[in-house]
Amino acid sequence: MTRVSLRQSALVVSLYLLLGTYAFTVPPLNQVSQSSRSHRRRICPSYMIANFLGGGGEPQGIPRSIKDGINGLRFAMQRALRDRKSRAEINLPRGTPLGVEGPGAGSADDDKYEKSDRELARLTVELFKPIIDNTVVIFSQGRQARRAASIWGTALVKTMALDEMTSSAIKRKNKKAKKGGGFGASEGGGEMTTLPPGTEVCIVVAPGPKELSAVRRLSESLGFDTLLIILNTPLEEASPHLPKDEAVALLSEFEPVFFLNVLNDAAVKTLDNVLLYRSYPGEWSIAQKGALGPPKILASKPERFTKEEKLIALREGAENNAKPLLEKLTSSLWGSG
Repeated sequence: MTRVSLRQSALVVSLYLLLGTYAFTVPPLNQVSQSSRSHRRRICPSYMIANFLGGGGEPQGIPRSIKDGINGLRFAMQRALRDRKSRAEINLPRGTPLGVEGPGAGSADDDKYEKSDRELARLTVELFKPIIDNTVVIFSQGRQARRAASIWGTALVKTMALDEMTSSAIKRKNKKAKKGGGFGASEGGGEMTTLPPGTEVCIVVAPGPKELSAVRRLSESLGFDTLLIILNTPLEEASPHLPKDEAVALLSEFEPVFFLNVLNDAAVKTLDNVLLYRSYPGEWSIAQKGALGPPKILASKPERFTKEEKLIALREGAENNAKPLLEKLTSSLWGSG
């Protein structure tokens, strides 16, 4: 398939997100046949819409539930595509069930974090259904990729693994060196297995610091005609564990398109009701979920919060938690301190 530009792909996907005529429901897992995949390509994208979990209108304010958050992700991604953003960071609270696979899809031994990462990847894939044949989902490890393929069905989308992409490239390079036709692969990376020809969307699922170095190399090799998305790895938190040049490059290149996560710090008692939120192209917000009403915004600014600013907001959240119940209810209802 001939490669189309990011602008053309963005137009197709934006139409898909905006003009659909029925609500999206995740197809039953392991029931996506090749024939249904071919049929899907014959359907005009404007006839379908990715209304996650029942959909809804454009969200206002900070999400009050995971369902609201997923709907917000859809709109944020649409706006990013409109602005031709080709590097995106998406984060939802890790370990939170998204209800995609259902209770019987995985095994009792499934790690809850890997399962929630996989569910977010599945939802993100649905955003790009018009170009799903040109979409690739990359996991950190081969076993994770194979697990996803077994649950989703191999006909849904191509899955790959960073560890196997790197090791395959090293084996090929070493084989070439033994024949006298090149140099052996250096320790710590270098070449990677290339993506399938025509790849338009590449979704990397929860890479760790080691894998982020490979993602950085992948980003350089792809160029900006391919949309590259990092899921469930807050780059700001991972950056101290990376070489400085890689951290700076990743933070500058990848746009935080949608970020919704619990905010905590070792210096403050962990709170499960203080959130860090951003939906492209809006501001960053730190908010606290109250007993009633929408989350109360503790702070907001156009750029990322510094560590010190986060700590101040967390301390304010801890003070709010210490208030008597009646005072907390009053604050929640009237928005007072």
